[in-house]
Amino acid sequence: EYAHHDWCMVEYTLPQVASSEVKRALGHEPENCLEIPQPIRRSVLDHFRAELPVDEHAISVRIMGGGRVGRSLERSLASRGVNLRAWCRSEETLKGHLSRYPLTDEVVILAVSDGAIQTVASELVPYINDRTILLHCSGATPPVALDPLPADRSGLLHPIMAVADKSSDMTGRVWGLLGGEAAMTSCEVIVELLQGRSIRIPPEEQASYHASMVFVSNYLVSLILAAETLLTQSTGAADDVIPPLLDLLGSALESVKRRGARDGLTGPLARGDLETVRRHFDSIERLCPELSALYRAHAVHLAGVLGIETDLKFVLADSKSTTTKMR
Repeated sequence: EYAHHDWCMVEYTLPQVASSEVKRALGHEPENCLEIPQPIRRSVLDHFRAELPVDEHAISVRIMGGGRVGRSLERSLASRGVNLRAWCRSEETLKGHLSRYPLTDEVVILAVSDGAIQTVASELVPYINDRTILLHCSGATPPVALDPLPADRSGLLHPIMAVADKSSDMTGRVWGLLGGEAAMTSCEVIVELLQGRSIRIPPEEQASYHASMVFVSNYLVSLILAAETLLTQSTGAADDVIPPLLDLLGSALESVKRRGARDGLTGPLARGDLETVRRHFDSIERLCPELSALYRAHAVHLAGVLGIETDLKFVLADSKSTTTKMR
């Protein structure tokens, strides 16, 4: 069945792992058998399922998708002793998987790309029953993408974290939840199993919710890249300037963590030093004019939070720059 996979080739050597180690790893320590191919892990799990501790109140989970989110969620739930199966299109067809392992009263989680959610959901429709709960993990895609399922049984389970690889730890995280009440009940159980916390997303504000996540994940990287460019231009440093910037970022985030966003703010705007901000702007215009609008936007926003926006506009309007005056 898996003859086309690399690990079935003649020259491929499987790791030497005792059955007792596999049992222990599949039970509560999945990190112990990361090198074992997924189909083998699942077959072994079926074989040893009767010997593993079972919580009669626990839910069953089916994870559809073998990317970073899918694999990380699979590992994290397995470490909590959750009864689960997983499917990856690169390993077998969805029809073949569901023929071997029909859906029962499971929570099905679509951990696939945003563009594939509707496609996989549509393929699943003939196999679901009146007890199936269908969730997806995309913060940007509304549960309506799971139509024609009843709204009460579809929802969103969004991890508020950057999932960097397939072994990211999803325990102790915060999750964004959206959907029908039956779906939300299952989401809360999963979050509790993962020792996390959750926030409910109003359906009409999902785009704003997701934009707030983009601010601190994607756009933070944009700011780091801008700082790297400016620091390299101003110092002529040939070495990697990212490490000192990350050290500074870490201390800034620690200050916010301890004192809150507003009280944790430091720097010239926090102390009302608008003349320094003006000099910043003049130097950026000279060295990296493409970054001046970015710097100005952040300065104006922070000044508004601090109640000194009018003073800042006056100072920037008096800047040496004549090409990007404040309007």
